[in-house]
Amino acid sequence: MQILTMDIDSGEAAAIILAPENHIHMILVDDARARKVAIHNDRMTIETELETECCHRQEC
Repeated sequence: MQILTMDIDSGEAAAIILAPENHIHMILVDDARARKVAIHNDRMTIETELETECCHRQEC
């Protein structure tokens, strides 16, 4: 469970870990770092408007 030791929100870490166990195909992630962790672990993510806005301003 290396994901739990990373610097991401505990709720997002839980979603990344529990998604495959519960046959969930996509998860909602509003943090760029957590999104990268999810993608690295072969999880499909849905980004929020806030994340899209920040990335367009290059704050990620």
